[in-house]
Amino acid sequence: MIGDVAVAQHNGVAQLHVVADAAARFLVEQGLVVREPSTALALLGRSDCCLELLQQASPALRDLDGEIGRVLEYELKYQPYIARAAANEARRAERTISLPLHLDYAAVSGLTTEARDRLSAMRPRTLDEAARLSGVTPAALSCILNHLAKSA
Repeated sequence: MIGDVAVAQHNGVAQLHVVADAAARFLVEQGLVVREPSTALALLGRSDCCLELLQQASPALRDLDGEIGRVLEYELKYQPYIARAAANEARRAERTISLPLHLDYAAVSGLTTEARDRLSAMRPRTLDEAARLSGVTPAALSCILNHLAKSA
């Protein structure tokens, strides 16, 4: 599978290749800002650098298979966005968590008085409903999640 090969190749390049002085000078001449020591992977993950440019700068990278190189470059460039999307999805999934109807909000440590009063009065059924209440902050939601995890 290409993804698995790219990850293995990705780890190998990360451990073995540090951009040498001559390669760094070439990249600077091409307009890149290079702070040494930089790994080829760190440079490849940047939006202003591409695999072809790194291969011109460093002969050690010329042997990298074209398809693996493209997959590697894609994974490195989009990794921050993929991670952010995964974190957003995890937060969305958390919001569907049901809250017990008889949850004692006074027993939830870390809640402000305002959040405790609002939650006790409104009795939201899900974490999403709780998040929409005025005075219930993201910190309060974390306190509720921690309380539910401890009591489970």
